Amino acid sequence: MTNGTQAMRDRVKRWVDAWFPRIWWLPDVVASVLGIVSTLLLTLFGADTTNMLLLVFGVVCAVVGLVVKILQMGNYRQAEITAKEKADQELSNAIKAKDAEIEKATQEAVSLQAALKAAFLPVVHDLRYLAACKSNKREAKLVQLVGTALGMAPMLITSAEKYRMVVYRRESGSGLKTKLVVMNYFAPPGNGRDEEPRPFISGDGGRGDKVLAWLAKAHKPKFIGNVADETDPDWQGSGNGYATYISAPLKHEDRVYGMLTVDSAEPGDLDPTDERVMRLLAGLITVGFQIRNGTEK
Repeated sequence: MTNGTQAMRDRVKRWVDAWFPRIWWLPDVVASVLGIVSTLLLTLFGADTTNMLLLVFGVVCAVVGLVVKILQMGNYRQAEITAKEKADQELSNAIKAKDAEIEKATQEAVSLQAALKAAFLPVVHDLRYLAACKSNKREAKLVQLVGTALGMAPMLITSAEKYRMVVYRRESGSGLKTKLVVMNYFAPPGNGRDEEPRPFISGDGGRGDKVLAWLAKAHKPKFIGNVADETDPDWQGSGNGYATYISAPLKHEDRVYGMLTVDSAEPGDLDPTDERVMRLLAGLITVGFQIRNGTEK
């Protein structure tokens, strides 16, 4: 087959592919008309040999009508095959995409498990030392444990840069006031978040009252993905420098020891995985407070 013939066939095929969906009715009409014409001619002149030309024309019409019908059926069949192949390909692509998602999620889970193990082991070791030391040295060991926990932040908060993690401690102030004072905090060097957070104080009619009331009833972390879009009736923070935050109570049953928080400058920096990590870290720090206060030996 010459290049010119192949090019002609390709052009015809492109024309048919482009126009057939628009004139899908034409083959049926042509086949029907040719069938009617051939039937009339063969009926009227089939036995009349003097009208051989009309007889031949009738036979030709019948043959052409049959060919058109066969071609139409073949085109329909090809369309069905093409549609099935397309559907099979789409299904195959969807399965591959889902497999890729599962593989990615599995790898992320393995990485997270390794990161949690590496980050939490030093905290667990500090808990052991805290439990083993004398009561008059437990305060210093608790401070050390909190510092160790905050120092693990770069291993735990991997999707954010401008974040700050804080451990607040509940203290009774003068009169009947209760405070959440900063025990320690961590911010990556040079991220612009290294200023010390303010304490929360009861009776201020705002952020202090809100957070202390929330701690009194909370038993799980609070995650706000975007402070601009989500209304939190239990919170009245300043919002200065952060757009998303997670707060986890340091609490055993109804006894509040403090609060662990992490916030970040951009919405989307924190996610539900970070919330679960904060819950685990808050649990370890809470055990440290329990040991420090003599509720565990």
